This record gives sequence, structure tokens and C-alpha cells, in this order.
Amino acid sequence: MLATLTRLGISSDATPSQLRSAHEHFEQHDYLRMSGFIEPALLRVIQHYLRGAVFKEKEYEVGSDLSLSDNPLAGVFYVLLNDPKLFRLIRRVTGCGRIGCFTGRLYRMVARDGHAFKWHNDIMYDRKVAISINVSDAA
Repeated sequence: MLATLTRLGISSDATPSQLRSAHEHFEQHDYLRMSGFIEPALLRVIQHYLRGAVFKEKEYEVGSDLSLSDNPLAGVFYVLLNDPKLFRLIRRVTGCGRIGCFTGRLYRMVARDGHAFKWHNDIMYDRKVAISINVSDAA
């Protein structure tokens, strides 16, 4: 495991060999999948709070989703994902330059007409790296 998101931030004990392998995979495929990224205890807490959360329909240039409305989980994710240790790991794996900060949103995608994102390139939005974290109990 390269890293785990814990309630205290990022924990990583990746070996140089694991980091090299992750970098090579990213170079070849332009993505890296990290199953189990969120520690199980933290994931259970997140899922508990999401069960009662209110999601509202939101339209974007590239599609639509259900965005989390007025929920403290967004703030928790902003704090946890703006960890300099995570930024160092991302830079090591991707080779991207300096990362200023993480910004994002929490959203729900539902399998129904109109809930989709068109193919788009995050570079056009001046993003260096995109992160998607699935916190559902479905894989």
C-alpha cells in the first residue's frame, strides 16, 4: 500500500520499489488505483455521515451530479487532502510540479439518464492531478 488516509492525515510507509512501480504504472497508464486508500474505521465514519446527507442536483459544463450540501464532511476532506505528505507522494508518483492546494467537491453519481460527465481534460481547467475517491460500500 502506497498510502492510507487516516483521521490524522496521510500515512505512508511505501518502499522505494513500490514508489518506482507506482510511478512506472502512472507513466504508462496516466492513472493509479489505490484500493483501500481510506482506513476502514475512517471510511465507516464517513459512510455513516453520508447516509443522512442532503445531495442537490448540480449542472456543470461537462455534465451533472448530486452535490453534497451543507455538510461538515467537505471541510474534513479539505483538511485531510491538503496534507503536504500527500502532495509529496503525488509529486513522486506523477512527476507533476508543485501542488498549491487540493480543492474539490463531494458528489454522488446515480445510474440514471442525465447523470454523467462528458469526456474532458482536466488540464483545460488548470489542474495538475485529479483524485476520485469512492466512499460507497460498492467497489
